[in-house]
Amino acid sequence: MKLKYNLYRIYQVIPDISHNLISNKYEFENMKFDYILDTQRVVLRTIALKRIKNNIFISSSAAGIFSSHKIPKRNETRKYYLEDLFNLLDLIKPGKVESDFKIQIPTKLIQELDSVFNKSYKYIGYAPGAGEKDKIWNIEKFIEVAKYFENKKFKSVFFFGPEDKELKVIIKNTFQDALFPEEKIYDFSGPEIVIACTKFLSCSLSNDSGVSHMLSTNYCPLIKLFGPKDPNKFTPSSSIIHTISSTNFGSKDVNLIPVKNVIELMKKELSI
Repeated sequence: MKLKYNLYRIYQVIPDISHNLISNKYEFENMKFDYILDTQRVVLRTIALKRIKNNIFISSSAAGIFSSHKIPKRNETRKYYLEDLFNLLDLIKPGKVESDFKIQIPTKLIQELDSVFNKSYKYIGYAPGAGEKDKIWNIEKFIEVAKYFENKKFKSVFFFGPEDKELKVIIKNTFQDALFPEEKIYDFSGPEIVIACTKFLSCSLSNDSGVSHMLSTNYCPLIKLFGPKDPNKFTPSSSIIHTISSTNFGSKDVNLIPVKNVIELMKKELSI
């Protein structure tokens, strides 16, 4: 009760937390919404959002005391982070999450990728980068895996994020015939291209990264490598998305994941 009282006191004594705390682009003070769904947990931002005119305000910030609807108590079991968002949406309208949902891909993008991918070959996608360095499985390990499957007649396809420039140079110097689809398509954004490419891949391998979420489309099997983070929190439920965590090998160091374990799981998904 003391925490609740103090937070409401903050809400009352700060007469005008600037709407600029939310956005400098929109004049929220002149808007009204039927619903506001607050998906973050920084209390000052929640208070700023709460001041925007609305009919229903849903927020789990500060144990849900600012929310129009009571927030269910969180299950302490670690789960996929989007499930928290789904639970908030259920307070507006209950629904069922389809774990086998597939993203619709523009026909024009598929047509353009048809000219990039040769139907005579099978392809494996690799995303060897990540925004946080301690999430990156050593590039030499990715190279070893890619070379193994190239010897099995699979073509390599690589995807990189904005922080992966050095890794990209290494890969380009190592694999002369690899595909880099984002360099071939100009009418669509990078994320759209990565997502669409999964329709052309037999399997994909990625670190725990933003690109791994783009590869999580259920169009092809995905193997995700984890070091310091919890695989359950950052992996959606799917029969063809699998994780390998370094914690299974006694450490949070992602580089303790053996190459042979990765190859064996990929071979299982490829049925070879």
